[in-house]
Amino acid sequence: MHDPYLYDDCPVLQNKLGIKDNDLLNKAEVEFSCAAIHEYPPPPTQNNTKQKITLAISSKRAYTTHQPGHR
Repeated sequence: MHDPYLYDDCPVLQNKLGIKDNDLLNKAEVEFSCAAIHEYPPPPTQNNTKQKITLAISSKRAYTTHQPGHR
């Protein structure tokens, strides 16, 4: 049975790079995946999130504190 996702002349998935060697395609996939992972910042840690919330609350308090002579 013919698989429409493989090249006609070899059992490798069709790809935008035109790579027809399975081992080379696997290496290229790893390289692209590693590069893509490094494009995104790491997710915030629990401590980092608490720090951001504390800073946001502190800065809001600084803007909403009562000024003498103002109501």
